[in-house]
Amino acid sequence: MEEENWEEGFAKSIGIFLNGDGIPSMDERGNQIRDDSFYLLINAHHEPLTFTIPCQAWGKNWVKVFDTVDGVFQHEGPPLSPEDEIEVQGRSLILFKRAS
Repeated sequence: MEEENWEEGFAKSIGIFLNGDGIPSMDERGNQIRDDSFYLLINAHHEPLTFTIPCQAWGKNWVKVFDTVDGVFQHEGPPLSPEDEIEVQGRSLILFKRAS
């Protein structure tokens, strides 16, 4: 990478998949521990950036849980589908929960 590449907006953003089905630990009965899965979008750039919801292999529907722009927890709302695009405002993050 060149120095000017670090100034690009995409270099100041990341999408993180937290896989609730991928927990390697077992419970006291020897069953695999499972939890909800989440997709965390972080935009450290000062301008809005567009992210794409992962393909269907990662989840069929995603529901917004929290957006730091409005500071409101949501447990309902229209789900996003794989390949949908979502704009994340500058210097903010959005947390999605896999609904199915």
